[in-house]
Amino acid sequence: MGRSESSTEARAEGGSFVIDEALPPIKLFEEWIVPLIFLTLFGLGVAGVLMADGNGGMVALGSGMMVLAVGLVLIGLWPYLRSMRARRETGVARLSLPRWPLRIGELLTASIGGLTGTKPELSARLVCREEVRGVSHGTTRVPHARTPITLHREIRSIDVTCRPNANGATIADLELQVPQEAPSSFLASYNKVIWELNLQVKKDGVTRETKFPLWVAPEVVA
Repeated sequence: MGRSESSTEARAEGGSFVIDEALPPIKLFEEWIVPLIFLTLFGLGVAGVLMADGNGGMVALGSGMMVLAVGLVLIGLWPYLRSMRARRETGVARLSLPRWPLRIGELLTASIGGLTGTKPELSARLVCREEVRGVSHGTTRVPHARTPITLHREIRSIDVTCRPNANGATIADLELQVPQEAPSSFLASYNKVIWELNLQVKKDGVTRETKFPLWVAPEVVA
């Protein structure tokens, strides 16, 4: 038995309906691996100096390597420091909607806000996907095993135009419209049709994505 009521609720606030979603942390590679690589280069430069054994040419070569390594460390740490600043400044994105839930075929203007500091570059997609839960009935090795599985399938992906807006806390306005032929949201025990707004936030060379769950109701026929 499926349900048409929303499992995701936007809260009413100031005449709008809002959803807050935290941006994910920066990936480990951007946080630690890159600085570690440049610190390793720095260590190699120091090792070159120590292994010169009093030979003037080798000392000069080692010193050059060390200076080069220091420069590489500074160059490598700069994006890292900028990304850390971006993480501190951009924590939670807020989607504001004039109505809730959304309806098939209805055009509405939403807005993105809630990100502090320097305003980032935004891009967005309206995505519909299906999620099906089932059970795997074993393999040739273990014929009687029953393993729960979940299958995902993207049904629609629609690019959304983000228009910059300098009005107070609002960063950008979005025009959202679910196509007439698209399915509405659906929630059952083993099957879901899920709508979400995927938002990409780019700031100081770092791009992160967050997802706003939406509920799309069927079209109202007069």
